[in-house]
Amino acid sequence: MTNCNACSNVTLTRPCAYCGRTPDTPLPDKGAHYRHEFQGVKLDPYRIAAVYGLSGPAEHAVKKLLRGTDKGHTEIEVIQELRCILDRWEEMLNEETT
Repeated sequence: MTNCNACSNVTLTRPCAYCGRTPDTPLPDKGAHYRHEFQGVKLDPYRIAAVYGLSGPAEHAVKKLLRGTDKGHTEIEVIQELRCILDRWEEMLNEETT
């Protein structure tokens, strides 16, 4: 008996009877698109936003820009998401001034 890495169920079979994966198959790193390194310094969108003192919609937009197509989105989809973020941010600013 072994624990499946994917679903944590105890399984006697290969592949796992519950999720279909082989129990010793490592899980994919779902956060890899956030981990980048430059000259030995770990960089991620949240660290960069913090260095620049960004929060809220600005932080979210920078994160989307830096991540780009790393999660499988097309450039068009990234642009559309950014446009939505920026449009809503502008609406929020207008709501605060009226």
